[in-house]
Amino acid sequence: MSGVWERSVGVLTSRVVSGGAILPIQPDGPASTRKNIIYAQKGVSMRVPEASALIEAIMDGRVHRDYVTVGGQQYLLTTVMESAYYGRSTSSSAGGGIVLVKTQRVLVLATYTDPVMAAEAIPYVHEFTDSVMGTLGGM
Repeated sequence: MSGVWERSVGVLTSRVVSGGAILPIQPDGPASTRKNIIYAQKGVSMRVPEASALIEAIMDGRVHRDYVTVGGQQYLLTTVMESAYYGRSTSSSAGGGIVLVKTQRVLVLATYTDPVMAAEAIPYVHEFTDSVMGTLGGM
């Protein structure tokens, strides 16, 4: 299955998005089993502690209360929806933002940099998630 995740994240990062990761979530499982793996990533250097903290914050409903850190870069979430979160980079030199889309089994994380705008990145990530996760049977 890891080859499928690697190919999927490669597709995600081939156009609008500069970095991406697919992280497992198991809403009904214990925290220790849902936060220690990064299925695939490309264009970001997400560490396991960052992935763990992000998954925990999302599952506990507190992700919007603090910065989201991915590969050492901080993002401030500006929009919180039922299964999606959008934010901007806190770096004045880097610019860009982050899109997080939660499905039943995985969290799709995508980062984008200027000059890409949120209005372009957000629908792209949602379309990717719908397409790929539908192909994988609702993952």
